[in-house]
Amino acid sequence: MCIQVVERYAVCRCIYHRHSLDPCAAYGSRSHGITERIVFVGYKCPSHTNT
Repeated sequence: MCIQVVERYAVCRCIYHRHSLDPCAAYGSRSHGITERIVFVGYKCPSHTNT
């Protein structure tokens, strides 16, 4: 299973940072998917801070 860590703001769920993919041995096969692991950082992004 390929894993990609994505950092998101806790309230608005906007992406803070998307890390590079950590591929497994089956990477590249047609039926193989990528699993996102979400880590919450901060509270709101700068775009949503004033709303």
